[in-house]
Amino acid sequence: VDKFRELFIFCVHVLSGQPARGTEITSLRFRNGVANHRNVFVLDGRVMTVTSYHKSQAMLDMPKMVPRFLPWKLGQIAVIYLTHVRAFAELLSVQVQYGQGWSDYIWADSHGPWETQKLTDTMKRETAKRLKAKLHTQNYRHAAVFLGRRFVGPRFAKGYREEAEDPEEAQAGDMDDDLEEGNAIELQKAGGFGTGAGRYAVRADILKYLNQESIDIFGDLSESWHRFFELDHRDPKRKRKAESSSNKDDGMQTVDFEGLQKERLIKRLPAAKGGAVTVAATPTTVDLSPFLQQSERQQKEIEDLRMKLKAQEFELTRLRGEELQQGRQQPMTPIEKERAIRKALKKPMDDDAVTIRYRSKAQGEALGRIMDGGFNVLTVVLPTAGGKTLLFTAPACLEEDVGVTIVVVPFRKLIDETVREAQKTVGDCEEWSHSTVDPAALVVVSVDKMHDHFWSYARQMAEQGRLRRVVVDECHLLVTSHSWRPHLVELEKLKSLGVPMVMLTATLPRYMEVELRRSLGIGIGMMSLIRACTVRENITYTVRQDIGKGKLVEETARVCEEVADELRSTRKEKAVVYCRSKKDCEEMAEKLGCGFFYAGHVDGGETLEQWKANGGF
Repeated sequence: VDKFRELFIFCVHVLSGQPARGTEITSLRFRNGVANHRNVFVLDGRVMTVTSYHKSQAMLDMPKMVPRFLPWKLGQIAVIYLTHVRAFAELLSVQVQYGQGWSDYIWADSHGPWETQKLTDTMKRETAKRLKAKLHTQNYRHAAVFLGRRFVGPRFAKGYREEAEDPEEAQAGDMDDDLEEGNAIELQKAGGFGTGAGRYAVRADILKYLNQESIDIFGDLSESWHRFFELDHRDPKRKRKAESSSNKDDGMQTVDFEGLQKERLIKRLPAAKGGAVTVAATPTTVDLSPFLQQSERQQKEIEDLRMKLKAQEFELTRLRGEELQQGRQQPMTPIEKERAIRKALKKPMDDDAVTIRYRSKAQGEALGRIMDGGFNVLTVVLPTAGGKTLLFTAPACLEEDVGVTIVVVPFRKLIDETVREAQKTVGDCEEWSHSTVDPAALVVVSVDKMHDHFWSYARQMAEQGRLRRVVVDECHLLVTSHSWRPHLVELEKLKSLGVPMVMLTATLPRYMEVELRRSLGIGIGMMSLIRACTVRENITYTVRQDIGKGKLVEETARVCEEVADELRSTRKEKAVVYCRSKKDCEEMAEKLGCGFFYAGHVDGGETLEQWKANGGF
């Protein structure tokens, strides 16, 4: 059964269409729980799985539901397994007290739903066996999107683009979408498409927030994907029966739904330049190619025009910002600089006996450049605990003409800590939100929040001459982290504000400098760089190759115990053990008797605060 489940999750992941995230597919439920709905349904003879995507939850108070359909044969296997084999295996598991026990998850063990690593291991094993190349979940997601675009059609990648779309933009664009799609029913009843699809004539036998329009669209995508693999989307016997019955003349007029869909598509297409579009009397005989080609050309022209307008808008904003900066910028006196730095360092303001000491020569040089301004992009590389925070708190401590400094951090978790530390010295510091109107001296925002509302605020500050600089913390992630790459376009917009950009990091090898400049679209000579030595003399590196298979956790725990006494002797000493998977993380924490932290862990924030306060493991 375990072997079957591994092959089953592999087939569901690969054959359903555009692949879900690992955590989404491993957490599928086949029956309702006390507070959770199932994710598997049988719809019109097809097995449908539904995953929820919660990025839009905080903004729109609703998750995004994504349906996928299994090929017909795989759907039959799924039904037989869930109704017979799964129930019997679950009963045996409870009786012998081994394995998953009672569980609503399709793929589970004694610890709960499978970890993504289980899916990754299965993907690597099966692809290596059948393709002679190991693909893990992230590799396959990229490969699937490419195959969909190349062989299935551009619509296949639409879900991928929408998945990365800003929920606010999606909500704001509802009316435009209605006009684009020609949804006359919703417009005629004086309602938007989102409201109509979510509140009127909604099926009662399917999950909330999942509407018929989504089922139809994603069903077509799954069917196209099945066709690419030469698999049946529906029961082939049902197809043949339908074809044979259609040949009989029973005196009744049959409705050609596919033809009607094509006819509606043609009516929505704009008229050709030479005249109006003519619809044939028999919809199924219409050659759609000319109309589709014309539509694609017009869409491309519109998209090109939008890009040109955006580029002109960015350039205009940049020039305005530079003009305002030049008109405003007055040379800062040494006394003003020193008072701001003393305030940031909590030094006496008028006591000359207390001198300012920087942690490195590079820190002092970088702070001077930042406060003077007059540069396009300045990248500063300082070691961990090298004083990067001072580079944006000190300019915000000026007594006059302080302006606004925007600090961009990579992760939401870093905002609270950054704001808390900055408020100790700056005071006037806050996290950016939709309600932010009055500008603070220091505004902190995470990359995932840089959407239309934020850009309106940033441009307003720039046009009013209040914005002084933009600081991007941990900028090396632009090169090293794939999760930041979708945000590159947003970060490139920072250049359009026309103010100096400061890039901060502790991890930027010299070979990454060119890649960072290219990632930001910066020309040669436009990026200055100040670098301090990042070598930590108090760190020892050891590589062990003599650890037996399966003994890594035990051996690591033994090494940690050797230094545990020394850590306990000093309350503030801290230690971190990095693990390759969430499962290893939990096992290691159990052996060491300490807390654990990883992305998505519900108690992670509390654990992190305890570790920061108490130290140790």
